[in-house]
Amino acid sequence: RAWLKVVGAGTAATVGNTFTVDNGFVAAESSAVLSYTGNSTLTVSGKGVFGPLMGGTIQSTAEIDVRGQLNLDGLIQAPIIKMINLGGDPSRVQAFSGNIQARFSLSAGSLLALDTPTNGPVTIGDSTATDGFVSSGSSQIFSQTLTILDKDGADLGSFFLSAGTLRLPQGGRVHQGFHLSSFDGRIEGTLTNEGELLVVPGYVLDVAGRVVQRSGYEHGAGTLRILAGGALSARGAIGSHLVLDGSLSFERTPSRILDSLDFQALVNATMNFSIGSRASGKWDTLVVLGAAQLAGTLALRTGPITFPHLGDTLTILTAASVSGTFGAVTVNGVANGSQVKVIYGPTSVKVVIIGAITGVDPGYDGLRGEGPKLSSTGTLERPAFTLGLTEPSRVRLAAYDVSGRELAVLADGSLPAGMFRYPAPAGTASSGMIFVRGDVEGASGRRLLRARALRLR
Repeated sequence: RAWLKVVGAGTAATVGNTFTVDNGFVAAESSAVLSYTGNSTLTVSGKGVFGPLMGGTIQSTAEIDVRGQLNLDGLIQAPIIKMINLGGDPSRVQAFSGNIQARFSLSAGSLLALDTPTNGPVTIGDSTATDGFVSSGSSQIFSQTLTILDKDGADLGSFFLSAGTLRLPQGGRVHQGFHLSSFDGRIEGTLTNEGELLVVPGYVLDVAGRVVQRSGYEHGAGTLRILAGGALSARGAIGSHLVLDGSLSFERTPSRILDSLDFQALVNATMNFSIGSRASGKWDTLVVLGAAQLAGTLALRTGPITFPHLGDTLTILTAASVSGTFGAVTVNGVANGSQVKVIYGPTSVKVVIIGAITGVDPGYDGLRGEGPKLSSTGTLERPAFTLGLTEPSRVRLAAYDVSGRELAVLADGSLPAGMFRYPAPAGTASSGMIFVRGDVEGASGRRLLRARALRLR
């Protein structure tokens, strides 16, 4: 079992041509630098152990393939590092502290371990590459912080967090067939879950970034806590106690989220629901099998499939028991005036449409540079007009009858980019044509828009 150490600040060694670590130990230690300048793959095989220690640096101009153990307590720079499992003892990264600057892959059966709580943060991957971090193996973090870099979001494999932090600046994915388990872990950045997200009973997973819950599932009877500034975008089932001090939205809308335990909204919470017509059955619903405690903001958004009608009553939340109320209610981003009424029952929360709702999905990006548009929508019995803005604009929108008499001003003021819906003014003749003229002025110029609709009663 051979040893090769490069030790001491200012000490450097260069190895050329080919380099294989087989049942030996190679390290750059105490700020020393070991460079490999060959063209063929640097291979760590068998029982080989390789890596920087105590702040050392290892540089390679070629790919590094590791079938043994890679120690990280310093800096490794290479085009690509592959952890390869060929059976027997799995290949392993023992990460104490430092940085792997390389495209990094972890094969099935291989292990990435940050399991020394007294050591420092670790960064692995390449933020400029779409395969900056790709894992079909397992990773575990105990108390330390791991930052993963990948241009379009890392493929995480299976992860185990125990009082550790997983930081995902470009995002990360847990694919079907893999899992992320947490004992008091923390996620920063965006995690997309298509596999299994497990919060162990009696423990907490803190989300300071965003979790997108897709076709995977979340369970475990622990506590999933969305911190202030964090976000959960979900569909399907949540099997943990959910504590919300950030934002909750529906990943596919309109849809239903089932929380099989308890739900608690705190003062900074924002609960986002899309609402449609009662007849369509198309609106978001949160079903809590346990108790629901409410606070924070209820943010209602109309659409995208149907539009609620005056008098519609929509049940947006059911629970075994409901306590508390929302501190604020908004409709399409604007404070609720006389548009909706929220009714709190012992086991449900309902929204009643009591007035005209004028906005449709502010921030909608479906117009993409086509300029402002005005069109007639709705039905013959309930005509409406939709205004689409690609940029913030000053708007005046007025309705007229066939004689040119102004019936109502539908909008007069500044509006953000988005889609906005305006019901035809009430109190007009029972049947007939209604004309709307829009004067829209934004950074790109001024436009005059016109639309008409027929009302039949």
